[in-house]
Amino acid sequence: MGEAQLTKINGTSWRVHRGPSIFTSRRGKEDVRIMREARYEGAKHGDKYYMTRRVLAAEDGAILRDYDEPVPEELSVKNLIQMGLIDKEE
Repeated sequence: MGEAQLTKINGTSWRVHRGPSIFTSRRGKEDVRIMREARYEGAKHGDKYYMTRRVLAAEDGAILRDYDEPVPEELSVKNLIQMGLIDKEE
């Protein structure tokens, strides 16, 4: 699995992770998952829980799944490209 990048934006912890796709139609490809810290639900990473807020295609930043909560501008596709998590913009 890829390494996660953790960041705090406006007092909220966010986890961004690039790893194998969670979608069977994307077998062999990678996704970038943007997750927000949650109090007691979601996936547990270390001692914290995180809920997925957006899933992007790692090869071009296309949105594969978007949930009802907005993702901060600091985690835009352009910024994720600069962080090395997305290869190029769609």
